[in-house]
Amino acid sequence: MRVSVTVAVGALDLDGACDDLRRRRRAEPACVAVFVAHQHVLGAYPDIESLLSHDERRSIARQQRETDRRVRAAAHGLKRLLVARLLDVHAAALRFGREPTGRPLVLEADSIDISLAHDDDWVALAIGLNARVGVDVERDDPAIDWDLLAAEFLAPEERQRMAGLGPHDRRQFVLERWCQLEAYAKMTGKGLSQSVVTSDFAPRAQSTRLIGDGRWGACAWWDPSSWALCG
Repeated sequence: MRVSVTVAVGALDLDGACDDLRRRRRAEPACVAVFVAHQHVLGAYPDIESLLSHDERRSIARQQRETDRRVRAAAHGLKRLLVARLLDVHAAALRFGREPTGRPLVLEADSIDISLAHDDDWVALAIGLNARVGVDVERDDPAIDWDLLAAEFLAPEERQRMAGLGPHDRRQFVLERWCQLEAYAKMTGKGLSQSVVTSDFAPRAQSTRLIGDGRWGACAWWDPSSWALCG
């Protein structure tokens, strides 16, 4: 299954992106698209917060930092703008729910699966058509001891490979794998503690470096028509 990735730095062509996804849906039984945008790109939609539901606004308002409130509003706005175009409905009219595990649901279309992620600046949305998805965005935070974190979640063969790398490459290796694991955990809905922490999840995770500024993005997917979900 092909996964397309759109990274928007200056502008995000929502209509073009959705037209491409519609064409793929007609040609492929299952497909996944990942949209990554800097929150400033979404500033081109000044009324984006007016599209949000009461529950979304209440969740955003609970955030302590203005940065967190702003980027979460951008994430939920991107979700509504893209899904609305796919379904040809008004973005504010969309209804979203949650599975018992907390995974988001598009109540108007059970064939559409979504996953959201963000850091302080970037927003990512994965959309799966007849496919289950999870997405994550991580930055290389200097305050994090990635060697210590690696001891908790890397498989033995991965720790062995990591040991042969230099300091910078070791941090990037661990950051990428952490990002993949987070995406996989969000796809399964089980959380990191219950996910498979071995390299056998790797065929389901695609990672891509974002903009070259120390950030990674990863998407995990599951095509129900072709294989069983591990976890």
